[in-house]
Amino acid sequence: LASIDTWVAPEELIRVRGYADARLHSTMSPPETYEFRGKKKDGTLIWVQNSVRPVLWEGQRALQASMLDVTERKTAEAELAASQRLLRTVIDAIPVQLFVKDAQTRYILVNRLQAALHGTDPHAMIGRTAMSVGGRPQRDLEAAEAWDRQVLASGEPVEFPEFERTDRQGKLLLLRGVK
Repeated sequence: LASIDTWVAPEELIRVRGYADARLHSTMSPPETYEFRGKKKDGTLIWVQNSVRPVLWEGQRALQASMLDVTERKTAEAELAASQRLLRTVIDAIPVQLFVKDAQTRYILVNRLQAALHGTDPHAMIGRTAMSVGGRPQRDLEAAEAWDRQVLASGEPVEFPEFERTDRQGKLLLLRGVK
C-alpha cells in the first residue's frame, strides 16, 4: 500500500493504512465507508469519502474502493456549524428570555435565560412543553400554556401587559412579553 502516500494526507496515513490492513489481514471489521483528508496530484488537500469492500482478485484477497471528493459538502457543513455557533452565541447573549415553540407548544429553540427560569439548560427543554419541563410554579406554567394556545388560535403575535412570574428562588418578577 505504499502508493497511498500519494493520495492520502500525511495526518491520515496511519488510520487509512490501518483500515486497509485490518480488512485484508484480520477478522476486525473497519468501516466500509469513511471519510479522510486526501491529496490531489498537485498537492491540494481535499476531503474524500471512501467506500471499500474486500474482493478476490486473481485468487488473492484485494480491496475494491470507490472514492468521491466531498470537499464542497464538508466545507458547507463547517460553514453551517460556524453559523449555528454564532447564532447560538447571539441567542444566549441577549438579555431577554427567548424561545420558539412548535404547534404542539414544544420548545424547538430556547436561550440560556429562558432555561434558567426553569432551572435547567436549553438542550434539556427541546421537544418538551413548559408543563413537562416544570421548574416554575404551576400557575405560571398554566398561564404560559394558555397564552401559547391564544397565539396559536389567532396566528398573530400577542403582546402581553406586565405580568407577575416567580423565579426559582421564589422571588416575584414583573415581566412583559410577546408571543
